[in-house]
Amino acid sequence: MGWGMWRVGRQSALPGDHPYRQSPPSAVDANDEPERYAFDSASWASWAAIGDDRYAHRGEAAPPIRAYTTVFFDDFESNSVVDDFTAATPPISASPSSYEHDATSHTLALRLLHKGRWRTGAFSSVSNNGQGRCWGKGIFEIRARLPKILAPRPGFFPAFWAYGKEHLFWRTRNRLETDFWEYDGLNGAYINISQHVHKPRLGYADPHITPRDVRRKIAGYQVDPSSGFPSTIDVYDGEFHTWYAQIEDDYTYFVIDGYEVARVPTTPELAVKKYIIVD
Repeated sequence: MGWGMWRVGRQSALPGDHPYRQSPPSAVDANDEPERYAFDSASWASWAAIGDDRYAHRGEAAPPIRAYTTVFFDDFESNSVVDDFTAATPPISASPSSYEHDATSHTLALRLLHKGRWRTGAFSSVSNNGQGRCWGKGIFEIRARLPKILAPRPGFFPAFWAYGKEHLFWRTRNRLETDFWEYDGLNGAYINISQHVHKPRLGYADPHITPRDVRRKIAGYQVDPSSGFPSTIDVYDGEFHTWYAQIEDDYTYFVIDGYEVARVPTTPELAVKKYIIVD
């Protein structure tokens, strides 16, 4: 609108607080040069060298949460899940679907198919073409219950994680992955938390793009008294548990059932705009 008014000489009719009232828009603005994640090898190496300080408060009550407002919440009482590729048609789900909405059971199933193959689905806050919700800093929380099944549990690898959104649109950019928590089917007390910077899908020579994958395990240990926790938290006990990551300007905290698992300095990799995935 602002440019059009200047083209016809009617810029004086623009509202007084309009950004183009006094001067026309330039040929280049912020939309032409959007903020992008830039890999800094020295910064990454410094952060990846973090030691056991990140465990200084593990097993202790997590810091209090203040001044937060919920901006996204899904209790699965109603079915908000779109079971397809682009939030339109056609569907790409396997049959039978691993998610049949039930307001009582709230179950994402793991199915054993023919030839011993396991299959499940995943919840994501965006569709495959990037339509949906992304967030940077803040609190990312999930409350879930895994079945009570004795080990070994073939096929289990539950996770709550996130991808940076840039890789959806720029195939030459690094794909950022934050694993808020992961477990395997062998030990439900052993928690894994990691940060990854994946190489681009298409190679691109740029000092701010790492051409190879780099990663750092933030936590990897048993949540039990030997690690400073009051008791063992085994996620395969058939009970509900609550996990969250609290990403602040200075530090990022990882918490299970109100107890701190680890804290690390917040980096651009942790603070980047991301979409969440549950599987």
